[in-house]
Amino acid sequence: MLEISELGLVEMTRKRVRQDLRALLSAPCPTCKGSGVTKSDATLATEIFRVVRAKVRSAEDANGRDVVVRVHPDLARYFEGDGQEALERLTRALERKITIQPNHADREGYEVKLRGGAPQ
Repeated sequence: MLEISELGLVEMTRKRVRQDLRALLSAPCPTCKGSGVTKSDATLATEIFRVVRAKVRSAEDANGRDVVVRVHPDLARYFEGDGQEALERLTRALERKITIQPNHADREGYEVKLRGGAPQ
């Protein structure tokens, strides 16, 4: 309860003590973590390129290793279209074959692995 106002009215406020119905009946989106936004394809591609570079640099025997990247099918389509040129530049820069596999369930998830093979 607050003080009496200039008009002689008593002001009162009410504090919510229970969770709202939306919080009780729903869960945060696993992709956007409840923020309502997800990373763009270009942002995810840049993030993946950084991880690929780091993996190749940190590999004890980087020669003769191919890179396999497992991504969501939507992102794989991006690498076949708008992201193809950037992927080709990275392939030339690292002198490694980079294979994109569209079989990761999480939209923002990906997996980068090195596998043995002959150098390009």
